Amino acid sequence: MNDAKFKDGWLDGQMREICKNADVQEVVRLMCLALGKDVALHPNHPKDPVYQVAIITEEVGELAKIVNNFMFVTPQRQATTLTDDYDEIGKIREEAIQVGAMVIRFLLNFP
Repeated sequence: MNDAKFKDGWLDGQMREICKNADVQEVVRLMCLALGKDVALHPNHPKDPVYQVAIITEEVGELAKIVNNFMFVTPQRQATTLTDDYDEIGKIREEAIQVGAMVIRFLLNFP
């Protein structure tokens, strides 16, 4: 990837500190693992950015559906209350990581 695309100072100062955060590093690590799995499963990723965005959109749709069901469909849950339903929260995190992995793949394949 050409670093010139990212030389507008976005990693300077505060952003550099954010990227040192252990939670941020763990999320990026999980996205890279998901990316590796996707590359192994789908080695012939489309080159056309429109198709790549369609893949990202499909993943975002899955995330939106899971979050919507978590917040509004599950019986006895109010939209303002996040309970300790770790199984559902885990599914949300897993799908969000998949979205991030597809965005990384898009950026890696973008001209």
